[in-house]
Amino acid sequence: PYSVWFRKRFSISSIPPDNNVFIRFYGVKFHCVIYVNGHDVGEHWDGFSPFMVNITNVVKYNSENELLVFVEDWRSMLQGVNKERAKDVYDLHDAIAYPIGSQYTNYGIWDSVEIVILPKVWISDVFVMTSVRLRNITVRVEVRNDDIFKREIVVVNRIYDHGRLAKELKNITVTIPAKSSLTVNITEGWEDPHLWSPDDPHLYVLKTIIVDKNGNVIDEKRTRFGFREFWIVGDSFYLNGKHVILRATGCHPL
Repeated sequence: PYSVWFRKRFSISSIPPDNNVFIRFYGVKFHCVIYVNGHDVGEHWDGFSPFMVNITNVVKYNSENELLVFVEDWRSMLQGVNKERAKDVYDLHDAIAYPIGSQYTNYGIWDSVEIVILPKVWISDVFVMTSVRLRNITVRVEVRNDDIFKREIVVVNRIYDHGRLAKELKNITVTIPAKSSLTVNITEGWEDPHLWSPDDPHLYVLKTIIVDKNGNVIDEKRTRFGFREFWIVGDSFYLNGKHVILRATGCHPL
């Protein structure tokens, strides 16, 4: 596969105790390997999804650091064929291991890169699922424990409507083993939400907080969402129970 190197020098001041330092990549096409100060800190195989690498043990504080990113083109996504001889995707059959998109000849770092400082116990993901037919909301929270000890935390979810508290979900207490992740699912009824639609794109803000047993806030994350549900009946598309006729084009920017 064709490949390219990217280099960036950066500096970082000291961080609070019991915190870790990550680099978050929002998009790299395609296979990539990340180096910080000459150390291999991780690799990624997908060309579109965000990912993070932990650089806590190799970063230098109050000094210059070097970030190197090695990136290979779409041929790195192939399996079962000679990658060096592959010329065009249309000549291949059952050989693409990961999605490569329509503009697959472009490769490199195509989205933002940032340094993230996180506590050892942190919220790694929040996903909101709303149901108009069931009149309920489900919040899925994934929490990561990078500590060497198990940690007991309380997961708190509050929903705001333009700064006003609209709904508070039940608090959940969980114990997360060391060096592992745990997913918490909370489902509650909601009889009168303000529904989202293209004509009325109303958004709520979910504030997810994790606190320790003493009530101290460890981490928090805000998630915007619209209360809506779509489903298919036959060849018809329904949004919030209303039949919607969709017209679209086949444009693939990536």
